[in-house]
Amino acid sequence: MAIRAMVSMAVLAIPAVAPAMAQSLGVSPTLTGFYIALVYVGAILASLMAGQCVARFGAIRLSQYGLLLCAAGLALSAVPSVAAVAVGALLIGMGYGPITPASSHLLALTTPPHRAALIFSIKQTGVPLGGMLAGAITPTLVLLGGIRWGLLEVALACALCAVAAQPLRRALDADRRADAVLAMRSLAGPLRLVFGHPALKRLAALSFIFSAVQLCLATYIVTHLHTSLGYTLIAAGLALSVAQAGGVAGRVLWGWIADRFPARGAR
Repeated sequence: MAIRAMVSMAVLAIPAVAPAMAQSLGVSPTLTGFYIALVYVGAILASLMAGQCVARFGAIRLSQYGLLLCAAGLALSAVPSVAAVAVGALLIGMGYGPITPASSHLLALTTPPHRAALIFSIKQTGVPLGGMLAGAITPTLVLLGGIRWGLLEVALACALCAVAAQPLRRALDADRRADAVLAMRSLAGPLRLVFGHPALKRLAALSFIFSAVQLCLATYIVTHLHTSLGYTLIAAGLALSVAQAGGVAGRVLWGWIADRFPARGAR
């Protein structure tokens, strides 16, 4: 959950201070949408490779690589250049993408089926938890030390989380296969799996819609509150945190409901 929270914080660190970031670069804060789009281009590509990488390196090692990529992306985004921020967004996305497959691999090995939805939902609370951290902490860091230092401090937190995960590696990566092949041609495998099953296609379509709504809120709420409604940057960040807190509660609640009433959910 901590790993999940840190990569989520890395993704939302810039949207949480988008007005200040845009001012420092001399661009419109509406470009935050393009920033998030680049993040998820990187995340999509990395997610498609995640299955192979988990088998080769192990879930914990892959998560450490993801944290370090997020740290590198934030550090690059601290450079006062639109091009650097764009490349940084891609790196953050490449670090963010494998974390869900890696953590799901670990939980799938140990979670009892009748508690699967709740346990996986608790794990996924790391996503809104990271959003809460981004909204509550990043604006203050930026106001105290400026955009560059604020982003570098979040990058440092991601790197420290990668180091903290190291003691878990020997036990939790015991099933890795060092001889597992990494092949670019396998990128299409997950897509064929989804499009080959009608139920998975429906779930993917619904997930797309939910994700779009979630990202629109997280990406633009600070910019809207600050530039249109006159909130201070810290107050707008706290509003982002409150919205994300609802996500924490909702994930746990809906996970419990899915385990409690599986037959009704299936109908």
